[in-house]
Amino acid sequence: MLVERTSVGLDVHARSIAAAAIDTATGEFFKTTLIPQSQVVIDWVRDLPGPVAVAHEAGPTGFGLARAPLSRTETPPRQPAAAASRRAS
Repeated sequence: MLVERTSVGLDVHARSIAAAAIDTATGEFFKTTLIPQSQVVIDWVRDLPGPVAVAHEAGPTGFGLARAPLSRTETPPRQPAAAASRRAS
């Protein structure tokens, strides 16, 4: 059973972060492009209806985001990290 109201996905790159979220209670969809600074991401997540679950990739540009920023919110969101796998051909 999910307890989060809003689910967030972050696609983290060196120069930008593509962010999308859906409020499961209302169906409202949020989409934006953020600059890759932790406080910017924290502020955007804090403005979403909570509780929030955040998933983002764990590549080299996503590791810093996984370690610090979202844990500083009043109610830390559930924050799984995902990494895309590459298959050798």
